[in-house]
Amino acid sequence: MLLMAVTVIVFSVSFLLMPKRLSGLEMYTTSLFAVFFGLSTDLFLDVKYHLYGYFDVGVDGLAYVFIVFIYVTVNLLVFKRIPDTSSDLGAGRLYRRMVALFLFV
Repeated sequence: MLLMAVTVIVFSVSFLLMPKRLSGLEMYTTSLFAVFFGLSTDLFLDVKYHLYGYFDVGVDGLAYVFIVFIYVTVNLLVFKRIPDTSSDLGAGRLYRRMVALFLFV
């Protein structure tokens, strides 16, 4: 529980200190998608298949709050790394690295 709280604080502070290149609407919509997708997947796997629970079996309110903060900040930190221009040749390498990171880790 302490590690989760420290993680939320570290990610939130790093998000607040980073320069923001996305508009408020872009940050809001991507964060909303990440939260809904992540929580629905976690809830489905936990309640229907009993695969895992973060702190307790079933729906846990405290885990819900922590996970919302983690999903939002990690999502925005990842999108900060995406280049502004899609015509840049380095953007393709970055996208391939990000996909490989998320698929193989």
